[in-house]
Amino acid sequence: VKESELEQNDWIRLYLELAVAATHKNTGRNHDLSNLKILKVAIETPEDLEPPNEGSLSAITALVYIRYEDSCESRVGKDVDRIAIVKRTYSEHHGSFVLEGWNKPIKSEVVHGLQELRL
Repeated sequence: VKESELEQNDWIRLYLELAVAATHKNTGRNHDLSNLKILKVAIETPEDLEPPNEGSLSAITALVYIRYEDSCESRVGKDVDRIAIVKRTYSEHHGSFVLEGWNKPIKSEVVHGLQELRL
């Protein structure tokens, strides 16, 4: 995702906050999410034949990979370089989108896989 597309699609920031909140929901703390800094974003869709696909931002089903920095030490410790992954699907039965998100620290094997996604 290009920098200009990132600015025009504020839902990406919302997805990042969803992934962070979902991962840390059991801590009992109300963490400030304003310090999250998005570094790169990649979107993988079933429709992708030749990435990057111009339609990937509006695809109904997608995996959104967000590489970011989180400087909140009480939330992530020293692992500030992180990846958030959000799975977006559409439930025809319910007529609604389903979002699942999580995040974790960037490790060498994760970075290798993300390089293949051009992240």
